[in-house]
Amino acid sequence: MSAGIYWFIAVLVIIVFGLWIILRYLLYKAFHHAPVKSDEDPANFGLDAEEHFLQTHNNKKIQTYFIAGKPHKPVIIAVHGWENTVDKFFFGASLLSQKGYSLLLINTRNHGKSDTDSYSTMIKYAQDIDSGIRFIQQKYGDAQRIVLMGHSLGGATVLYKTANDERVSAVVAIASFSDMKALISKAFLAKHFPVKLLPFVIGYIERGIGEKMDNLSPLQTIQKIKQPVFLTHGSKDKIVPISNFNQLIKIKRAHPVSTKLMEGEDHSSLLLKKELFEAIDQFIKDKF
Repeated sequence: MSAGIYWFIAVLVIIVFGLWIILRYLLYKAFHHAPVKSDEDPANFGLDAEEHFLQTHNNKKIQTYFIAGKPHKPVIIAVHGWENTVDKFFFGASLLSQKGYSLLLINTRNHGKSDTDSYSTMIKYAQDIDSGIRFIQQKYGDAQRIVLMGHSLGGATVLYKTANDERVSAVVAIASFSDMKALISKAFLAKHFPVKLLPFVIGYIERGIGEKMDNLSPLQTIQKIKQPVFLTHGSKDKIVPISNFNQLIKIKRAHPVSTKLMEGEDHSSLLLKKELFEAIDQFIKDKF
């Protein structure tokens, strides 16, 4: 081969390698998560909680709190959002515990005292929830009714998990986004990322997390869910705007979705409202 062809191949290799480095960096920026620490003690909320560290994927362990309730009641498994820990659920857990529910509060990887991991994704959240379901079934048996409850990214994840897991009896999604691909695309475009390159970035991210974004998006998963669904959102949410909630409640399903709009509340303030957890309690009572 001539020297020109060698140079062409060398330049092509450098370009491909450069693009690979850029895509790896984008994946890192999109899903890398610095550990989020817990600041609260469940005892400060009157919770008699047992701390358990459960085995999850990649030989990692996750921190959980188990609060025992009445044996005939469903067990509620709760998971937090991207930048929070289960501390956010301590207030609500104290109210639901008084109603007789057993609860398992999960800190996913990179949160609380759970092990760190390279990325935080919905798939990894779902894997950690799966560890929680196994823990509850080992404790109470396979017939135990389980309600998944999640906030923000956790809300989207519990919808995804419920759509793909018959062990789940019902699901409560709080302040969930509606479309994952649109969410990530908007984030990249806000940083003036070239529109034409977005499909390549989305494809690379999908290969990295091992799932199509459409399959993860609540707009799709909520249509697959056969179990009862409860959706709630704060009208003043600026992190996940109320338009996401409005999109989800318009989805046509065989069984209607139960909903509650929390007027005047933002992305996290609704988690401190007794009214919300009374509505969740009523939803569960109505379905079981």
